[in-house]
Amino acid sequence: CEIEIKSFAEIEHSFDNLSLKDIEGKKYKHVSEFPSSSRDLSFSIKDFSKSKILEEILLNYEETLLKEVFVFDYYKNDDKNEIKIGYRFIFQSNKSTVTDNEVNEIMKKIVKKALSIDSVSIPGMV
Repeated sequence: CEIEIKSFAEIEHSFDNLSLKDIEGKKYKHVSEFPSSSRDLSFSIKDFSKSKILEEILLNYEETLLKEVFVFDYYKNDDKNEIKIGYRFIFQSNKSTVTDNEVNEIMKKIVKKALSIDSVSIPGMV
């Protein structure tokens, strides 16, 4: 990484003007020392309007061990009139290493909720 001295001086100057008032009320978010575990799911959606419903469910899914959900792949297949969206789910605990069983149980709930939406399927999943 290269930083020009001039740029560094500007960055340093911006910290000089920072007051405690600027950081009051900000919550500290502890970073876990334990490793994370991730799972990827690719969803096929025939009715494009259902993609927003799926997105709302997955991106707002609440679970203690689920730390992050994001789209990592998107493909629109005009020939088949469907879209495919890949989501990554990242799990982590502040108390211990998450187990496959813990992650699998949460993923079962996520899959069940997602598949309850009409026209949503997971290719390769029976």
